[in-house]
Amino acid sequence: MKYDESDHLVIRASRAVTDRLGDAFGGVMTQSDMAEALAEIRKIDPSFNKEEFVKQCQFDIIPTILEAFLRGNLEILKDWCHEASFNVLSAIIKQRTEPGVQVECKVLEVRDVDIVLAKLLDEGPVMVLTFQAQQLTSRRGKEGEVKDELLENIHYVWALCRDQTIYGSRAAWRVAEFAIQASGKLLV
Repeated sequence: MKYDESDHLVIRASRAVTDRLGDAFGGVMTQSDMAEALAEIRKIDPSFNKEEFVKQCQFDIIPTILEAFLRGNLEILKDWCHEASFNVLSAIIKQRTEPGVQVECKVLEVRDVDIVLAKLLDEGPVMVLTFQAQQLTSRRGKEGEVKDELLENIHYVWALCRDQTIYGSRAAWRVAEFAIQASGKLLV
């Protein structure tokens, strides 16, 4: 079964987000859009490999950005995000801050990373990724006592834009757009 034909809840949610991103990026994305984006990336990074990029995202880029977001580390987030996405993520972080409560979050696993779309925009090549992360969130009171813990599977869709002025392949990617959807809460 193909991505656009699936009735699975997570796939449908991801399809809705990718459709929204596709509309924002100016229309239907085609296989030639993927080839055009990859060709542009290879102009600056001839060794770029799509499969290696997915691995790098799964084990390095995504955990770095996600941990910074979950821990409220605005300094790291600012390095990894375009201004608009940084502003939204920092607002979410400020919103979830509760006086007298310390929130600790940990990414336990990132899985099912997939490039679902690619497009060449004025800002540079954009790769739209979907993935799931298993996250543990603990809320602690003033005395350090655990108030509650929540283990969740979260589905993400991120649009990563490559800054063509940066030669290092890891540092060149920035979050341009994102969507978050809780796909299941597990009891701890």
